Amino acid sequence: MPKDGWTFDWLAALPVGTDVLIVAASFGIITTVMFGTTYLVWKLGAIHFNEY
Repeated sequence: MPKDGWTFDWLAALPVGTDVLIVAASFGIITTVMFGTTYLVWKLGAIHFNEY
């Protein structure tokens, strides 16, 4: 028997499956780490863009 009152199943309400959510989250995390690492290395001075 369901609980009394309002209940809501988040995963059933989403138009995509759990696998799509995992892929999207992985893409976001990997992209963030990639650009964050590039920014860090750039600020540490290892990357130079046509300075001369």
